[in-house]
Order: sequence, then C-alpha cells, then structure tokens
Amino acid sequence: MNAPTEAALMAHYHTSAHQVGAAFEGVAYGLAGGLASVLIAGRQARAERDAANADEWYAVAARVRAGRIEAVRARQADAARAEAARLADDAQRMRLLMLRARAAAA
Repeated sequence: MNAPTEAALMAHYHTSAHQVGAAFEGVAYGLAGGLASVLIAGRQARAERDAANADEWYAVAARVRAGRIEAVRARQADAARAEAARLADDAQRMRLLMLRARAAAA
C-alpha cells in the first residue's frame, strides 16, 4: 500500500503565520469583492426597476392628465353649446317681442 509521504501531506498547509495571514487576507478580499459585486448588481437592478416604475407612473399620469383635459374640453364644448342655445332663444324672444310691438303699434 502506498501511503502518502509526510511532505505530500504537508504541502497544502501553511508553513508560517505570515502565509496564514496572507491566505486569510486573500480569502477576505475575495469575499469582499464578491459581496461588492453582488451589492452593485442589486443596486443596478433596483435602479433599473425604479426607472421602469417611474416610466410607468409618468405614463399613468399622462393618461390621467389627458383624461382631465378631455373632460375640461367636453365641459367647455357643452357650455359653448348651451350659450349658443341661450343666445338663439334670446334672439327668438327678441324677434317675437319686436313682432308683437309692431302688431300692437299697427
């Protein structure tokens, strides 16, 4: 049976505290870099989602504004028609009064 040699077993172990610290620092930097990239990706996704939501809200606000403008224009058109009808009635009433006045004068 071929047993591994002691040198082969010890090859992956650190031989000094400096190597242990350097390995720990490397792992810590790797984890920090990975965490930072995840946080940055999350922030970018959130910013994109917020921009899309803002675009949707702007579209909703534009539709609401367009509906309000349409309602105001419809009210203005109704008021203009009512005013025209009132003026036509007034003109008809004046013609009738003039005719009655002429008939009474004759």
